[in-house]
Amino acid sequence: MILFMPTECLGPHWKDHFQNNNHYSLTHLQPTFIKYVIPAIEATKKKSGRAEIQTILRVLYSHHCFTHALDKSPTASPDNVYTCLSRMETRVFCLDRWSESKALPNIITTLQKCFFTRHHNYFVIRNTINPGLGDYFIYFRLKLSSNGNFIELNIESAYPRLDGDREKKAQQVGFNVLVVNAIRGVGTHTAR
Repeated sequence: MILFMPTECLGPHWKDHFQNNNHYSLTHLQPTFIKYVIPAIEATKKKSGRAEIQTILRVLYSHHCFTHALDKSPTASPDNVYTCLSRMETRVFCLDRWSESKALPNIITTLQKCFFTRHHNYFVIRNTINPGLGDYFIYFRLKLSSNGNFIELNIESAYPRLDGDREKKAQQVGFNVLVVNAIRGVGTHTAR
């Protein structure tokens, strides 16, 4: 008999999860570095141009990309529990979030059109792998690393939802704008 235990991890290097005699790999959500290039912009009469910008993105994924709140599954088995020890946060492993998260690394490499939230972060919307789950919302923030060598792209949460129509009306912003502003150490704010 195999005994399963709740998963405990410090993050952001996530331990694989085991429950109900199944192994759920989280290797696709380990931190990674991506070389990122923003093409040059030709100068016009109204705007100055910009040289090509090359930078590195360090992509970090939160445990919220594959777990959900305890109150959504009050009767969850103890072996379904996933605890992030660095945040002292216990959540429930979510098969839907985990399944959708397998597309995240690919999505991150193709970010273009993003949206402002009403908070400190941004989001993008993609189609879910399972259309019955609605749209896939990915919430993130960017900041220049403390040593200035790369941009930290923190995927704070990613999950499918059916109730995201209001968010689809949010103000748009280009991912390149967010990266350029992060390199410069300035925030990107909505136009009011």
